[in-house]
Amino acid sequence: MITYKRIQFVLIGLLAATVLFVGGCRPDALQAPQLILPQDAAALMETNAGGSGLILLDVRTPEEFAQNRIAGAMLFDYRGPDFQEGLAQLDRSRTYLVYCRTGNRSSYAVRIMAEMGFAHVYDLDGGIVLWQAQGFPVER
Repeated sequence: MITYKRIQFVLIGLLAATVLFVGGCRPDALQAPQLILPQDAAALMETNAGGSGLILLDVRTPEEFAQNRIAGAMLFDYRGPDFQEGLAQLDRSRTYLVYCRTGNRSSYAVRIMAEMGFAHVYDLDGGIVLWQAQGFPVER
C-alpha cells in the first residue's frame, strides 16, 4: 500500500538526486568568471605587460570603442551578430579581461565565455566608467 509518507520519501529522494546530478555536471576544470576591481585589473595588466598572457576584450559597440578604450583592447561587440562566432575563434586557455561601459554587457559576455569553456575570465567591475573615474588611462 502506498502511503503519503512513502510518496514524500520518494519525492525527496528524486529532488536530492536531481540536485546532485545537476551540480555534478559542471566541469570542475573551469573557473567561474571573476569580478575584478579596476585597481586589481590594472595590477593584472601590469603583471602581464609585454607578455602574451592577458587579452583585453571590449564588448561595447564600435561607436563606443572609437570614443575611448583601454589601451590594447580588442573590440568584440556583444550586440553584434557574430559575437559568439568571434569568441569561438579565441584560445580558451588564455586569460581574458572583459569590460563594457558599466559592467552590464560584460557580465553577460563572461557568462557566455564560461559556458563556451574559457578557463580564465575576469569581468571589470563598473566597466570603463569606473576605470576612468578611478583615474586609470584610456586611449582615443
